Amino acid sequence: MNWLLILSLSILSLTAIASQPIIKFPKVEMDVAFSKIAALPFRPADNKIAYGEDPLQFALLWRAKKVSKLENKQQNLWLF
Repeated sequence: MNWLLILSLSILSLTAIASQPIIKFPKVEMDVAFSKIAALPFRPADNKIAYGEDPLQFALLWRAKKVSKLENKQQNLWLF
């Protein structure tokens, strides 16, 4: 009887996952020129975190930008 319950729940969860909308990404070029990559905007890292004694042992951390409530609502509309 327990296996029937587990089977039912797993089938239900799989159908819920399968019914999610598919995200469609924009088409991009196959071979992107380095000049296009170099032209992209860049901002310095927010934090530099050392994880060892050597000066080359560090990680750079970029924090997510803060978005307004309106932008957040617009992004959520695209997700659902």
